[in-house]
Amino acid sequence: MVVAGKVAGGMMAVGLVATFVCTFFFLYVSDIERQVVQLQMSRIVDQLFSPLVYGLNDTQLDTVLKALDKTQLPDMKKADAKVKKENQQLMTTVIPIFVGFTVLCFAAAGFMRLGFKFNYGHQAMHNGLMLLVVMCVYFLFMTFVAREFFLIDTNYVRSVMLRSMQ
Repeated sequence: MVVAGKVAGGMMAVGLVATFVCTFFFLYVSDIERQVVQLQMSRIVDQLFSPLVYGLNDTQLDTVLKALDKTQLPDMKKADAKVKKENQQLMTTVIPIFVGFTVLCFAAAGFMRLGFKFNYGHQAMHNGLMLLVVMCVYFLFMTFVAREFFLIDTNYVRSVMLRSMQ
């Protein structure tokens, strides 16, 4: 039964890709996103404040820098720890669900094999190879494209800042 084999293969593929995307997000993409946010924030700050700094004379710049040195930033350790804990809880909840989903997909495909004759091993190998290609493409995309994509418009940030001061 060719149709049953394709349905079973599709179920395996969905389970594998879903689990990969979920796991890859927590293990790699989340770190890339953190780096992108930090880089974009640095670019925005540089673009917004460089003209101001260049417009100040040495005395004015020294006054501003001294005032900034005296400014005490709020302690964010508790908030950071809370976010880290919540993210860890999310990861430890979601990954097993997706792994279980993949196991169910493979089990359902195995049960289908009992009623319909198709090559289960061939379907599993085909999906494993497909997953390998998806993994490579996703890794390359996240590493070389998404990391370099500049999403935040500096002019928009400037306008939001100015509106918030009114």
